[in-house]
Amino acid sequence: MAETKESQLLEESLFIWKTGDVYTNPTEVKMSQLILPCHANHRGELSTGQLLKWMDTTACLSAERHANCPCVTVSVDDIDFEHTLSIGQVVNIKAKVNRAFNTSLEVQLKPMVPGTSEEQMEHSIAAERRRMRLRHLETIKALVSSSTIQNEPNSEEYQSAVPAGKTRVESIELVLPPHANHQGNTFGGQIMAWMESVAAISASRFCKGHPVLKTIDMFHFRGPSNVGDRISLKAIVNNAFKTSFEVGVCAEAYHQEVWDRKTHINSAFLTFVMLGKDGELSTLPCIKPEPG
Repeated sequence: MAETKESQLLEESLFIWKTGDVYTNPTEVKMSQLILPCHANHRGELSTGQLLKWMDTTACLSAERHANCPCVTVSVDDIDFEHTLSIGQVVNIKAKVNRAFNTSLEVQLKPMVPGTSEEQMEHSIAAERRRMRLRHLETIKALVSSSTIQNEPNSEEYQSAVPAGKTRVESIELVLPPHANHQGNTFGGQIMAWMESVAAISASRFCKGHPVLKTIDMFHFRGPSNVGDRISLKAIVNNAFKTSFEVGVCAEAYHQEVWDRKTHINSAFLTFVMLGKDGELSTLPCIKPEPG
């Protein structure tokens, strides 16, 4: 019965589109932001954390149009940063629901009916991305359970490696009302911005310069945080390769009254590179992990 209703809605949407009427996806949300100095880093470029906040807000508004109820961010797929933006430029962000999955125990979501051939393609790809997300979590769990500590190599290059402990960064943020939605839940974009900030500090300690963020692995929110919570953020360089290096970040939430009972809400892995004066990728030193 549900499949028949969905097919009927699809036919009606396609009929409107093919007959020449202007089709507008009802979940589509557009946001334009002028990049001001308060949004930029020391180089006058748009802060990656600020961009993540804008993207998360736009996506949330789109999700709420479809669900007709408050929504929170659960996960974010891998993000690749291809270009930088500067003060004075305008960022145009567009979000729309590609597909709805009936996996929530609290809200039974209605199906998302694609209205154009492009949306039909995005609808199909969304299912594949979801499959990859679930498989990604299983793969990480398997790696953690089966991994072994490798012996330190004896090469001269490794002996001069940067100790990972010197890249460790810890910070605590207080969740205030501007950081949360009307339900009091912390915006996912705000947490991502805080995580990007501590990761950038850790990265700069390693390369002794101004690193450039290139990719972020999937963000997966394991639990909520609320106004009044403290968010403990920890970052450290996990490993360095020839021209790139990975920073791991962990975010935990706790109440001041029970500060020793922290809840792990997110972990992420961010990949940075270091550019030389000529704009080429710099060769990086090795990283020496902490014992154990």
